[in-house]
Amino acid sequence: MNRMKNILTDKFDVIRRQNPNATVGNLVVGTLILVLLAVLSVWYFGKSGNETLQNLLTREPTEELSEVQGNMVVVQEGEGLWQVAERVCGDGELYNKVAEENGLSVWSELNAGQELKVTC
Repeated sequence: MNRMKNILTDKFDVIRRQNPNATVGNLVVGTLILVLLAVLSVWYFGKSGNETLQNLLTREPTEELSEVQGNMVVVQEGEGLWQVAERVCGDGELYNKVAEENGLSVWSELNAGQELKVTC
């Protein structure tokens, strides 16, 4: 415990020399803000409908829903524009092109079974 305290004190002394106005309170608040931002980012960007990002990454697509006929594709459960573009085109960053082709906003929610026109 004493060793940990010494390590933290040494680190704070380095920070204090670089910025004389630094306080422990500033560091604690800054750290809490960064942790909160990281947690909220993972929560917001990691969710997709009712499924988590991990479920989407490990799920095997069902053949009848993942078929692409011509340039039409059927949306799978839990997919958004990014996931459709990634599955069909191999690049999720083409989500804005998929939205534009279908007269959708990039914020539009998709429903399972919905058909979209996709050209990569």
